[in-house]
Amino acid sequence: MEVAPIGDSGAVRLASRLSRWVTLLSALVAGGLVARRLRSRDESDQGGVQAPPVVDEEVAGLPPPPEVVEPPPPSEVAGPPPPPPPGRRAPLQWPWLVLLMALVVGGLVAWWLLSRDEGDRGGGVKGPPAAASTAVVVPNVIGQPRLEAVTRLGRSGLVARVVRRPSGGAPPGSVFAESPKGGSRVARKTVVTLSVSALASVTVPAVVGRRAAVASAEMRARGLSVQYSGVLSDKARGTVLAQRPSAGARVVKGSAVALRVSRGSGAVPSVVGQTQSAAMATLEAAGFKAQAFTVPAGEKSGIVVAQSPQGGIPAPGGSKVRLYVSGGKAAAGPPPPPAP
Repeated sequence: MEVAPIGDSGAVRLASRLSRWVTLLSALVAGGLVARRLRSRDESDQGGVQAPPVVDEEVAGLPPPPEVVEPPPPSEVAGPPPPPPPGRRAPLQWPWLVLLMALVVGGLVAWWLLSRDEGDRGGGVKGPPAAASTAVVVPNVIGQPRLEAVTRLGRSGLVARVVRRPSGGAPPGSVFAESPKGGSRVARKTVVTLSVSALASVTVPAVVGRRAAVASAEMRARGLSVQYSGVLSDKARGTVLAQRPSAGARVVKGSAVALRVSRGSGAVPSVVGQTQSAAMATLEAAGFKAQAFTVPAGEKSGIVVAQSPQGGIPAPGGSKVRLYVSGGKAAAGPPPPPAP
């Protein structure tokens, strides 16, 4: 049988229980001795008073003298009967009452000690809870500004962990949730997570499968920035293959959305006919560097009318692609530099 080690607190509690039992047994033994002494005293008192012995004396050889019975005088009136001869006194009852009271008191004391001992140990020999003496109440800080909430938790002996999240309608910078909840009793130095409302939140649009230029325009329209990473794929160059965060997620306005864009087989994407901003975004997403030049042309101003290298031509990643952007009919200037 394996005996679990008893710590300092367990040893103290065990010694306290043993002391209680010793006290109880001493009280019972003392009560028994007192009762026994009282009983022996009572018996000695009762045995000391006895009727005097009656001795019949008869002289050998002589007949007993005749009895002479004198009649009572006629004038004498019969009085009360004589008292009975002395005999044993009635046994005393108070020593037994004292013994009974001692037993009752001892039983009550034993019951109290046992019930208190059971309540203390809770079914086993255990030490006091570690966190009971250091438990604190978590203050309710919902609706308070972040700095004030953190300060209150610190004064209560707790550690605050702030997480910024979008909320339904909480003021920006205020606490709208906490865990553990306010009013809970926890140990000191417990970490309390505070959810603080972000300034504003938007929903991330779904752009997987679209062209990088279209995806970029949608992200910027919702107040989000875009980060590209080109990967080789059998999909058409410039096609969005993945996004993070995923579509439908709520993020803080101004957050960056990472897009993985297909670089195809290394061919330069064709951007003729696109606006200058869309063409440059497509080339950058495909892993090329765009360089724009304004030229006179009949197309609308800001439209790419030519590019070099042309679309579909293989080129190493990071190569420069020249874009010739229409400046309108009135645009006049030096001719574009020759293609490399």
